[in-house]
Amino acid sequence: MYALLSGSGTIKVINNAKNFIDIKSSDWFYNSILFVNSRVIFIGVSEDEFGPKLPMTRAMLATALHRLENKVDSNAQVTYTDVLQEQWYSDSIAWVVEAGIVSGYGNGVFGTNDNINREQLATIMYNYAKYTGLSTVERGGIQHFSDAEQTSPWATDALRWAVGIGLMQGDGNNLNPKGDASRADVATIIMRFVEIMVK
Repeated sequence: MYALLSGSGTIKVINNAKNFIDIKSSDWFYNSILFVNSRVIFIGVSEDEFGPKLPMTRAMLATALHRLENKVDSNAQVTYTDVLQEQWYSDSIAWVVEAGIVSGYGNGVFGTNDNINREQLATIMYNYAKYTGLSTVERGGIQHFSDAEQTSPWATDALRWAVGIGLMQGDGNNLNPKGDASRADVATIIMRFVEIMVK
């Protein structure tokens, strides 16, 4: 079953819950991981481990968003030198590139195995929101974070949007825009995104 959205996207709401030995009910990310795993947006890094504290890579995020969209077909021909054909990520990267959600680095490389940092994550979710038809007009203030000046100019609007709608939160006084996003972080943000979409 899928929840139809006002834009071109669909949100997966199936349930396929699985238990992992590396998460427990007292973890701050417990509900988020159950949410994304039960909907097959994320799968574990092994049969019994989710890997919540492992960094999220660009290929992983492309695949998660593609699954969220029920693996919509793409006719794009990806020519990035680090995107191999017929790999677990191939169709997903082709789709996010064609949809304008993620782009490569401009030097012929996608950065398939590169970790996603928080400002990159905000930008990708901002682009995904546009794809699904979610408004990206709202802006929140980030100037009160002590490290806000570390935000790249190209990521400022996306971070302000993500903070403004409650998609991303800081860690105390820090926004940590250059810090790597973990799999638990991304699970939480995807859960929040879906909750915002279906309000």
